[in-house]
Amino acid sequence: MQKLSPLKLKTPNFINFSSKLFDFDVSDADKIIAQQINNLNYNEIMKRGFKEFLSCLDNYTNGQAIESLEKTRIKIFGSVVLKNGAILRTINRFHNHP
Repeated sequence: MQKLSPLKLKTPNFINFSSKLFDFDVSDADKIIAQQINNLNYNEIMKRGFKEFLSCLDNYTNGQAIESLEKTRIKIFGSVVLKNGAILRTINRFHNHP
């Protein structure tokens, strides 16, 4: 039987982040996410992203309890320019259009 090696993921290199949208302590994540899900300025895609955020955070930290991530900050930016020139956006508007 062949042994599978763990999947190695590489974070893309970034050049520049745009303005910071959120900056909060991980222990406040539940409260912040609940507020954002109810934000009328966000479309359903963004709200679904916020709903999935805590699950993704749990997977990223390998299921560690939030209490064990003491003093961990989460920063979410409006966009990032990657080394290859691609722009990733986290907001639902670009030049006032979705």
